Amino acid sequence: MAKILPIASGKGGVGKTVFTANLGIILASKGEKVVIVDLDLGGSNMHTVLGIKNDMSGIGHFINNKELTFNDIIHETKYKNLHFIPGDALFVGTANLQYFRKKQIIKGLSAIDADWVLLDLGAGTSANTIDFYTISPVGIMIGVPEVTSVLNLYSFLKNAYYRFIFQSFKKGDIIREKLADAANLRLEKDDFRLIEFIRLLKKDFPDKEEALTKATKDFYPKFVLNMGHSKNDINLGENLRMIVHKNLGFDMEYLGILPYEPLIEDCLNNRVPIAEKMTDSKWVTGLLNIAERLINYSEFPQAVFDEEDSKEMIMDDLE
Repeated sequence: MAKILPIASGKGGVGKTVFTANLGIILASKGEKVVIVDLDLGGSNMHTVLGIKNDMSGIGHFINNKELTFNDIIHETKYKNLHFIPGDALFVGTANLQYFRKKQIIKGLSAIDADWVLLDLGAGTSANTIDFYTISPVGIMIGVPEVTSVLNLYSFLKNAYYRFIFQSFKKGDIIREKLADAANLRLEKDDFRLIEFIRLLKKDFPDKEEALTKATKDFYPKFVLNMGHSKNDINLGENLRMIVHKNLGFDMEYLGILPYEPLIEDCLNNRVPIAEKMTDSKWVTGLLNIAERLINYSEFPQAVFDEEDSKEMIMDDLE
């Protein structure tokens, strides 16, 4: 069964698509069977980063043509072991996905025969993005060392975590109803956090405590800091991890740090992935570390690292 790895960001411009494309190429080069899926509906451009013409059937065709099967939109690339599902942003209405088509896409993603399925999601907290992120218990969050990026990442995580717990309960379940009511609450106002709301649900409905505990323990987001320069940048990400633990109640592992690489822009303009063109780049070296960690991720989805603190590992990467 494929490991589905949604890759998201709280805002645009942080290098999410470049990260996803090059990670897929590196994993494939190491013998892993990889499928990259462009799920940035309404703004897909993964084909550009991969250097592929936008003339293949993809998500947009699948949405608009009931005769197509999901396998019809999986295409080979020039890279061995790497396949690609385009997004088709040129289709009007692709971004406004109907629920039943979203379910069909999710079903198709779950049936892909591969080692890794990398989902390049749209930036922000739209319903489509959140629902695609939560089809897997583990996903990667891409951020840069900017306050706005960190704040938007936190907002995304809060919404995704809430949605993940909500979807863990069936329609008609009292917990699902209470969580639906919570959508109208200003959590964190007056120091009332989501973690506290979950605690109260366990207290009020003791017969649901075990199910709530399982739902809250099955969420394993990983954090990659892009365009990092120094230990101060790492500490900004560490602050995000502390806020997440305090307000939401789960731990978010660092997965890696990638330094600022000015030549990425040249690679984009030439439509050549940097992992292919500049293998000696420090950015590519950092991505190789991340790929190795994923390949050795024996306890998927629980934890990438064993007993080591992930922050210490990232500090070593920076050195």
